[in-house]
Amino acid sequence: MGDAVAVAPRLLVASASAAGSAEPLHNDDRVLIDGHARLYALVDARGPTYGGWHRPTGVESGWRALRRRWLTGDEDAPVERLRAALTAANRAMFDPAFFNPRYARQDPWHPTASMTILGVHDERAALAQIGSSRAYLVREGDTRRVLADHTLWTEQEARGASRDPAFALVVSRVLGFAEHVELDITTLELRVGDRLALCSDGLWFPLEPTLPALLREPATPEGLAARLLEAARAAAAIDHHSALVVDVIAP
Repeated sequence: MGDAVAVAPRLLVASASAAGSAEPLHNDDRVLIDGHARLYALVDARGPTYGGWHRPTGVESGWRALRRRWLTGDEDAPVERLRAALTAANRAMFDPAFFNPRYARQDPWHPTASMTILGVHDERAALAQIGSSRAYLVREGDTRRVLADHTLWTEQEARGASRDPAFALVVSRVLGFAEHVELDITTLELRVGDRLALCSDGLWFPLEPTLPALLREPATPEGLAARLLEAARAAAAIDHHSALVVDVIAP
């Protein structure tokens, strides 16, 4: 995929989000963009999980805690800074008063959410994954998923088992569900020409076979985000569908 060097990136960012057909009057997805902090997150704040349903209470408090910790952290490596920021967000969202360990399930209003988040610090970046959304990297004509999502669908795939569509959007990890957050996180060396696309499960699931090619289409981030939602609607997406597109351009 080439030997291009990492750069202090300029980013073009756009997003689009729409309610799914199963709940057309209410969209629980959140696209959170902070250009000053250089934080870009896609949040899915409602859906089935091992313990019941997670709902969109607490996302705002978690985002505030995350942003504050990211900006004030003294970790030089963006991976460690983002890990600490997500730990702070989880702490802000988790409330043991909402959790009933006797029945090992959540209260219906327990404040939890899936989050896929990109944090950029100087010329380096970190990407973290917890829950059902996905991040894809397009580089030199190749599209790859950066980190595995935490859904039963993907876990079945990893084990070589037959994937059951009934479990496709059931998540095994979410932010705010437990006192200690378990997340996947990686360093990204951004290069000019790179494209990152953060996609909610309501978008990637109905488009999974064709999504890599769609992400490679020549378009502005704004045009691609709109195109992805159009494709999700054409695929009769029942869940809320959202996209956050980041293009890396020359500084």
